[in-house]
Amino acid sequence: DALGVEIETQLQECGVPCAMDETRFGAAIAHILRNAAEASARGSKVTIAASTDYRGMRGMVEVIDRGCGMNSEVMKQIFRPYFTTKPGRLGLGLSVAREMLTRMGGSLAVSSNETRGMTFRARFPMKRPRLVTARDDEAAGDAISSTPTNDHQ
Repeated sequence: DALGVEIETQLQECGVPCAMDETRFGAAIAHILRNAAEASARGSKVTIAASTDYRGMRGMVEVIDRGCGMNSEVMKQIFRPYFTTKPGRLGLGLSVAREMLTRMGGSLAVSSNETRGMTFRARFPMKRPRLVTARDDEAAGDAISSTPTNDHQ
């Protein structure tokens, strides 16, 4: 990585079925990851972890950095457009990420430990799993048996 951090992933093997626009969701997570990488010391780790809450039908992606964290005054402003603590940066990444997630039915929250870094939690609606029933199996069988074939080739 150009910023000199290692990205550690803790992802579910089966994935998290996201009910959001994948491109926009990916862009929001990229903004959060960039912020975490910039806040972290060269050679440190940034962790991205995905999990599901099937009862609440919500997914969650956590981005955890091991930077210096933020005090409560900075935390109050972190999602405000153009707010930044980094020289030469615009201060739009986190506000854009939060807005994108909110418009798609998700949310973005943050917690900080001033000595151990930040944790950003993106929560989002999941696709509802569709259960296959015996009736679905019968319909699929009927569709296959009634599909014309051309065996004369």
